[in-house]
Amino acid sequence: MILAIDIGNTNIKYAIYDKDDLKFSFRVATDFKKTSDEYGAQLTGMLTTKHVKVEDIGGAIISSVVPSLDYTIDKMCD
Repeated sequence: MILAIDIGNTNIKYAIYDKDDLKFSFRVATDFKKTSDEYGAQLTGMLTTKHVKVEDIGGAIISSVVPSLDYTIDKMCD
């Protein structure tokens, strides 16, 4: 599975794809004060709700118009 992340000024949109199949997507408010750990906890909480294991995700694709969050989201993915 692949995690797709679109970082926008108002929302961060997440999507989980299994090959060409969109499993689910969701969005959260963009918060410049959150740490990578906080974003990670939020993401893993949503994955748990949808019964997706973090270890089943093989990679991530990030699109961003908010350069100040790029490092934070990149570290979250690590």
